[in-house]
Amino acid sequence: MTKSESYTKEIRRLKEISRAYDIKLNIKTDNNNEYKDVHEKIIYLRRKIIQREFFSSIDRMKSPEFLEGKDTSVSYFSYERSYTPYTIENLLENTFHTKYTSAFVTRSGLSSINLALGVVFYFLYSKTMNFVSYYNYFETTDLINHFSHLGLIRNYTNTNFKEFLHLIIKYDADIIFIENPLAIPKYDNFNEKMLINTLKRLNKNKFRIVIFDSTLGGPLKSLENILKELPDNFLLINIASGLKFYNLGFELSNLGLTCIWCKNNNIRRHFKDRLKAERVTSGLSIEAVEEAYLYPIFKNLNLVEAHYNAILQNSLMYQRVLFKHNIIKKISLSPVIVINNNWTGQQVVEIVHDIHDKLKKIGLELSTGASLGFHLTRMQDIHSNFILEGEKTEHWIRISPGSFFSEVDKYIINYFVNALDK
Repeated sequence: MTKSESYTKEIRRLKEISRAYDIKLNIKTDNNNEYKDVHEKIIYLRRKIIQREFFSSIDRMKSPEFLEGKDTSVSYFSYERSYTPYTIENLLENTFHTKYTSAFVTRSGLSSINLALGVVFYFLYSKTMNFVSYYNYFETTDLINHFSHLGLIRNYTNTNFKEFLHLIIKYDADIIFIENPLAIPKYDNFNEKMLINTLKRLNKNKFRIVIFDSTLGGPLKSLENILKELPDNFLLINIASGLKFYNLGFELSNLGLTCIWCKNNNIRRHFKDRLKAERVTSGLSIEAVEEAYLYPIFKNLNLVEAHYNAILQNSLMYQRVLFKHNIIKKISLSPVIVINNNWTGQQVVEIVHDIHDKLKKIGLELSTGASLGFHLTRMQDIHSNFILEGEKTEHWIRISPGSFFSEVDKYIINYFVNALDK
């Protein structure tokens, strides 16, 4: 049986990952089911990575013993909650072409946002600050509402990008929060040039902070153009959930990534030092063994870019067909696809289960789950928990294509075309 081009490319990427970990990946197989074959190799590789690093970490203590003499500690941490993953932070920092960036790691993307906001208030707080935001992720909503309830911020938010820019000027924003607009597919697209021009219109004598959640935008260096253009009176914090793409779909470790940019070296250094202090007391660092899991990836960050680009291209393959049949309204550079057909909650659940059951009958599997960035495609039914004023409860289906475009993907596309193209 002739293997598909997508399968060949996926195996090539898996071989590159296995070389990065110095693990031999047996690619000889008599299995004609490409999906099953890829799935088996992913499981094998993930187990080998975790087993090797886990066994090498058996002797590591949660509160390690200090050495006597001038060498204070072989572990450089007193309790594991204060562990500093210097190695992968430095590797991430070195991917930028500017000296004005520092990197920082936490346990998750959301904890990175929470930690960053806490330190922002520590630095800026003298009154209730104007917080202008562009987002719709429900957990971010809970977080921002919490700080608003405490009286730290007045939150002005809009999911129309042009209206959001208007709010920045109108309220002379102290803090600007932008969730990657790819997470808001039904609203206006983010425009980098328009944002920069708006920020440049603000009073240059006032220090401001801009926070991006750029998880869906792929590698963190993708925002470097904005970093170069911002005036000197800005500190920019770029945050991503590293679980999505910086784990290469293996889910080796929970991970939040933060890049701090500021032309003032003292401000940037003090901000990172405060983040470190808060990370120690809150226990929001990763573990030493998790850094070991991730080290080969951060040493070869081109693997992250290749993985993300493969997922993005597969998403575009979905979108082109679905757009042609008027199932989605537009094509965007997003690694996820959202289908909203005014379904009820029950209908959405039934569709996902129907696809899952029919695939199983023909010997294929559909991975269902809330996360994204895997080798194999996932699907999820979503029901809006947070409703903006004037909006109604919505139910939709999110497809998160994998890096491998398989028989499962072809089936899913045909399912929606046949069901909705009427």
